[in-house]
Amino acid sequence: MHIRSRRPSVLLFALPVLLAACASPPREQRDAADLARYQSYAGAPVEQIAYMGRYQGWQPLSRAQLVLWTTPWQAYLITVAQPCADLPFSTAMALNASSPNVLRTRTDSIKTQGWTCPIEEIRPIDYRRMQADMASAKQGAPPTKNVN
Repeated sequence: MHIRSRRPSVLLFALPVLLAACASPPREQRDAADLARYQSYAGAPVEQIAYMGRYQGWQPLSRAQLVLWTTPWQAYLITVAQPCADLPFSTAMALNASSPNVLRTRTDSIKTQGWTCPIEEIRPIDYRRMQADMASAKQGAPPTKNVN
């Protein structure tokens, strides 16, 4: 009795996945591009922000920076102190705020996968303008002027 190897069929299923992974830019490049975009829409640093006890979402951008959405249209670029080594690879994050519904620099922190990362800087992002500019870019229109 002859048993055929299943290796060719596994390779056929794995090939599209491998090709898709190779076609997309490395995570570091995507994160660097996202960070540059958010920085271009970020305003001056603020000492604190108010939020409703929970946040809408977040996106790590580097070992020291992330975007935090407190509402669907209000986003902040947050810089944390090092070491915060796992921030780019974290799947969960918590806010450690010293006061209810207020997040402060130099007092509060971001906790992720065993790391407690003190907040060094909070910068509001003009997220609505960023979204409008991205939509205009898809249609070929020039970006809006920064009024900050």
